[in-house]
Amino acid sequence: MTDQSQFTHMIIIENSPIEFLIVGPHDGRDKVIVRSANAGLDLLGLAVESSSSSAKSDMPSSTISSLIGSSRQLNVVNSYPVDDLKPRSDARKSKMKFAWVGDCGSIRREQIQQSFERSLSDLRNALNDTNETLVEWSIAPVVFQCSMAKEQRLSFRRFFYVTLAIYGIAGLFALGYLVARNLFIF
Repeated sequence: MTDQSQFTHMIIIENSPIEFLIVGPHDGRDKVIVRSANAGLDLLGLAVESSSSSAKSDMPSSTISSLIGSSRQLNVVNSYPVDDLKPRSDARKSKMKFAWVGDCGSIRREQIQQSFERSLSDLRNALNDTNETLVEWSIAPVVFQCSMAKEQRLSFRRFFYVTLAIYGIAGLFALGYLVARNLFIF
């Protein structure tokens, strides 16, 4: 029987289109086991503090602020309970957490959680083999879902601005017409 407790360090993904990190049980504690090179400390704080199955930060995320796009939305999803990456160190199960930065609605968050849970088996095997290429391969669908969620929100935001501009131009023409009509009546 092979010893599947080889994983000893955090894996850093260099070329990720999104900021993300994965926290999971390792050596009796929850630790960052995978992260993008640009993952911020605020993202780690959210992953550590979150206790629900999925969450987003308490930063402004109303419809208006999502249209403006000025806030940094932090999100996290939790997996089902899994064994420690070093099972001999702790027999208890713990949830892995995937935290990322990006615009995301609740339906997309559920899809990202499902994608994360589907990738867990391959991710755990890749981590135990300390195979960075397989780690990237196993989390690529999750990162893709996050990128698609961001693009969907950006498309909605662009559509909103174009529609607003069209109505604004139509309003200006209507106002100009009314002003011109009133000027020439007298």
